[in-house]
Amino acid sequence: MARNIDRLPDYPTLWRGTMLAMLTHSISTARFPDFRHEQTMDGTNYCVRNGQSMNGTIAFSETALVAVFFETNSERSPFRRHIHYDVDRYFEGMPSNLQSLAYGQALQYMIEEYHGKPIPVITTAFWADRTNGPVESADDWDSVIAHGGALIRNHILEPKEAIECWTEELDLVDDEIELIQRLFVRRMDNAHAPITLSEEDRRVLERTACDTTGLEAAREKLLELNIIL
Repeated sequence: MARNIDRLPDYPTLWRGTMLAMLTHSISTARFPDFRHEQTMDGTNYCVRNGQSMNGTIAFSETALVAVFFETNSERSPFRRHIHYDVDRYFEGMPSNLQSLAYGQALQYMIEEYHGKPIPVITTAFWADRTNGPVESADDWDSVIAHGGALIRNHILEPKEAIECWTEELDLVDDEIELIQRLFVRRMDNAHAPITLSEEDRRVLERTACDTTGLEAAREKLLELNIIL
């Protein structure tokens, strides 16, 4: 399915898209519990991976975000060839008030052993202020996508188109789509308030779960979003 991106994403778009992605992942985990670790929400830090080739983190605060990504096959990867690796290059031009969000939060989820030392390893990054327009980066947007940002292609779509893409990728059934939509509306009404699933919603998960393992996996993922099964 074509993904129509006519402008750079901003903080509200990325927050909304991340919540929708995590909700979709949580519900589909009932059927596919082996993939439960592909998306996680640790407080306000969102981590996503695609098998062994790409992974990334978006660290949100109340006022800003910093996103970092690693693409195994990127020519920027220090593991592919001998290059001078400098993580700071990916934050050129970033406001100084975002340093703690970048180095103290986002990069802490990207630690790999490099030349015998644990360091954050990434191949692109971007950041955004909540009230100051679209994301900014030391890279152009095409480079962001090419070097790991492709992980969040669905996240920056309008919700209707994003759900269509998730439905195609995950083979979602109508009951799952409707449950995702209901929970998404409730989460957008209040970003952090606890949500308790209704009896009807619990039955949807019970019907679609592969077994008790799948149901328990969905319960764990929903709890990361402060949603109680």
